[in-house]
Amino acid sequence: MKFLIKKNLKGILFIFFFLAGLALINKLALSLSVNHENFGKKVIAIYIPLFFTLFYYILLLLIDRYSNANILLTLSLFFFLTLLFLPYLNDTVEFVQDDSGREVLFATTMIEKGTLHGSDDVLRNTHLGTYIYQPGYRYFLAGCILLSGGVNRLLQINLQMIFLLSVIFFTYKISVSGLQEQIKRKVYYFLLLMSPVSVQMVVHGLTEWLVVIMWLFFVGIFLTNQRSLLAIIILALIPFVRQNLILFIVALFLFVAIRFKFKWYYWVVFFIVLLLPVYHNYYYAGKWAFFANYYNQSTKYLNFRTDDNKIIQNLVKAISRRIFNYSGINFWPFVIERTLMALCFLPYSLYFIYTLVSSINKPLEKIIIYLLALFLIGPTLVLGDWYYPRFEWVNMTLIIGTLLIWLSFSNRILFIKQNN
Repeated sequence: MKFLIKKNLKGILFIFFFLAGLALINKLALSLSVNHENFGKKVIAIYIPLFFTLFYYILLLLIDRYSNANILLTLSLFFFLTLLFLPYLNDTVEFVQDDSGREVLFATTMIEKGTLHGSDDVLRNTHLGTYIYQPGYRYFLAGCILLSGGVNRLLQINLQMIFLLSVIFFTYKISVSGLQEQIKRKVYYFLLLMSPVSVQMVVHGLTEWLVVIMWLFFVGIFLTNQRSLLAIIILALIPFVRQNLILFIVALFLFVAIRFKFKWYYWVVFFIVLLLPVYHNYYYAGKWAFFANYYNQSTKYLNFRTDDNKIIQNLVKAISRRIFNYSGINFWPFVIERTLMALCFLPYSLYFIYTLVSSINKPLEKIIIYLLALFLIGPTLVLGDWYYPRFEWVNMTLIIGTLLIWLSFSNRILFIKQNN
């Protein structure tokens, strides 16, 4: 009996996730016809296809391995679950939260006007011409809206599919990279545990999820081809989506460029792509500016008070609070669902990072890793706490990816060259 279950476990799991998804969607999907929000308990059915499929796919990797058959099973599950949303695919979706709602407004305005201008001014009827908010996500979103025929449920399904395909691509590259099996399995466990927050970020439409899939593509490509120009282009595009990552991305590029003795054109391509916001702001506003200006009120987005005489004290408290958030618990404010999602992946992420850092023997290499982590985490320690644990999710993903890249050429115990 046990032998038969083990032999047919993939099929049994497929049937389980399909029937469970079918039952839940049938029960919950009716509310989609009267509720048009992009996220929340009233439209919880829209979370199910990606969550169930991600969970199923990563379980397949853990009990079996990467294979075309497993990919077919995974995509089939996602397809069958999304078929249940056919009556609702053309229903308009309202992105109600500030970040995602703003991005949809910018993207739809660009489509209506047929322009590459970021359209930030439409939010407050200003005439600045420059990027006021984080620039890159709106262009990606505009393309997805055109593909989906509008801001509808089909758009949400397509965004979920994009995230799923990025995870499949990344795990494929991991499977052929030469990493030892124990490290591969730890990567899979990380992906499994972060799946609830991943689905949350995709459904909410926050810009961070695009950063994560770009990073998965970059790391996956770089692990198997450390001189890939495509990987460098993707790396340079990441700050276009989230400008708080600029220090980390530039520092990482400088390291790999020097380490692998990149030719001059790698440097040229990287910095040409990196400076995309400058071209936009000069062309549309005649200003040489890289950073979004937030109406010159960027201090309002800091998570500490700057309007009294206790700035240093407030800053220390804010940083301490943000560091504590990496425990998986955020008391400011405490939201049980978000805390549970954070507890799913943050403790394991810290453990995984600890094991990878411990395998680095040279003190200088550890110092470089710590500096890269500081460049990554530092800016988020003084940014707001909104939508916890979005910053922690991105930072853990980027740190683990950085360590995998590092170990790919510096530690032969954890990484075995394919040609050995």
